[in-house]
Amino acid sequence: MAGAGSGGLVRIMAALALAGALVQACTPLASVAAQPVSEAEEGLVAVSGGVYPDRALAAYVRVVGMTLLDAAGQRGSGWQFAVLDTPEANAFSLPGGRIYVTRGMLALANDEAELATVLAHEIGHAVSGDAEHMLGESARRAAEFRADRLGMSYLEAAGYDARAQADFLRTLLANHRLAVRLAGGASASTADGRSDHPALADRLTVAEREAAGAPRGRRDRSAYLAAIDGLVWGDGPAQGFVSGRTFVHPELGFAFDAPLGYVLSNRPDAVMASGPRDAIFLLDSVADRGVSPEDYLLRQWVPEIGQGIAAGAVSRLHPTRVNGLAAAQGQVALRGDGSERVADLTVVRLGGRLYRLTGLHRTGDAVGAAALGAAAASFRRLSPAEASRAEPPRLRVHRIVAGDDVTALVEAMPVEAPRETFELLNGLRPGKTLHVGDRVKLIVE
Repeated sequence: MAGAGSGGLVRIMAALALAGALVQACTPLASVAAQPVSEAEEGLVAVSGGVYPDRALAAYVRVVGMTLLDAAGQRGSGWQFAVLDTPEANAFSLPGGRIYVTRGMLALANDEAELATVLAHEIGHAVSGDAEHMLGESARRAAEFRADRLGMSYLEAAGYDARAQADFLRTLLANHRLAVRLAGGASASTADGRSDHPALADRLTVAEREAAGAPRGRRDRSAYLAAIDGLVWGDGPAQGFVSGRTFVHPELGFAFDAPLGYVLSNRPDAVMASGPRDAIFLLDSVADRGVSPEDYLLRQWVPEIGQGIAAGAVSRLHPTRVNGLAAAQGQVALRGDGSERVADLTVVRLGGRLYRLTGLHRTGDAVGAAALGAAAASFRRLSPAEASRAEPPRLRVHRIVAGDDVTALVEAMPVEAPRETFELLNGLRPGKTLHVGDRVKLIVE
């Protein structure tokens, strides 16, 4: 919830219902002609989490990028490389030779050659000028294959192993498939990456064929793992993150606790906790325009929810305080599709925003109502000291030593599907045996 945008409860619910995997491959948006940064481009970078605050990592990525530019016969002046602070696995290039790769993408790569694969692909888009025209589906697909071919030629010219391209495309495809499965499954075409990005599976087939006869090049795994050791995993302080059953947002300065047994997730527009008997807790926010929390709930939020709910339909409306913060609470009945649900609404004022806490439960579900009420009551301000101590999960490089219980290390990772995630992050085939001295990526709190 990077700031938590506005929007009605119905819109939020629809967006959450349609939410799926957010992992894509590289996006063609480039031209190398020097141009000033536009407001639209600044907005795209901001929406993508802004620049990741790690100067050493940024310098490392730039060195790799400049090496590839030299191999591509491009002058390095004017080109820029940066890492974005978002868990989404993505990379893109913008007009003027500005190339961005997300920390989510860096977490998936296993060596410098795979990082070079991502950057070389984006350089290929930039050199081809793919952003100068609106590309249809077939043209976009052709642009992807063209950028792959150019990228592989840059890899070889720079001395990297061209097989890294196929290795990383294989990881992207596996990542996409895992995300789809965790999101509830999808069609075969979606699982192959065809619905949201041109044919990852087809690109992988071509890359394997093109690299089959290429000479072996360098991979530089040690340098790469050293560069990404400590990388933030998943949502970070800028987005807010889940720690156990607590959602913490250090930058906005608040936290709340999800009920026991609820699954807590952070979405772009809201934080959501889903529990038994279809009970749901939602948190989002809007700018504080100076009205009282009670007036906002009654005259703005409830009409925005819609479904024909009039202000007079709000029951139990009253001003209150939640952990010392000015607040208001009310309740509305929601009817539709033959079912009846109750929305317990809480508005809390904090730091120039009004936080909207919604507890949705079936009519008559006293247990769900109590659990959701406790979640709303747990909303609290973080002190500067508490905010500074809040730490998201991080990627750590671990060297296996004698006596390590690898299974225990993997199962301790604070992620869904820890075994599959571990194999994905380390490019391992299921069942591969690890040995003393091997270095692996783990997610730790």
